[in-house]
Amino acid sequence: MFALGIRYLNGWVAATQVTNRDQVEWPPHPRRVFMAMAAAHFQESAPEEERKALEWLEILDAPEVFASDCKERPTVTSYVPVNDKPMVDVKKGEKGMPLQSAPGIIRNRQPRTFARAWLENENVFLHWPKATSPTQEIAESISKICDRVTRIGHSSSFVQVRVVEKPEWENQ
Repeated sequence: MFALGIRYLNGWVAATQVTNRDQVEWPPHPRRVFMAMAAAHFQESAPEEERKALEWLEILDAPEVFASDCKERPTVTSYVPVNDKPMVDVKKGEKGMPLQSAPGIIRNRQPRTFARAWLENENVFLHWPKATSPTQEIAESISKICDRVTRIGHSSSFVQVRVVEKPEWENQ
């Protein structure tokens, strides 16, 4: 048995469904959790053991997901600045600094929606019942990666991820 526990620290989730940007993705798709773990791993020069641990996790069958219900919040359209294009120095014919570093520049804004939902319970569990227990090295590596995961979904969707030793979801 192997399991991960995820706690949404804000009590809500901000993650958009792939097929409908106006709908929240709840519960989190296991691939989204894996991508967050991979991002945490690749943000720094992590040891080779951690990469091997991610490869171990990657080949497991799809987990069971234990999550509470959620209450979707109305989707609101926000207008956010778009990424700047590099400036071109006409005299030299070379690219210059991006505009975002220049003070006082008015940037174009594009409409974006951010799907969110309040959670009945901020804890989610991913459980791989058929997985053989990982080796001590893999378990420690996955735990270290989990310690560095700060978000799943939108950057405002703060989480705490940990390896779960016993079936805590049965008490939910």
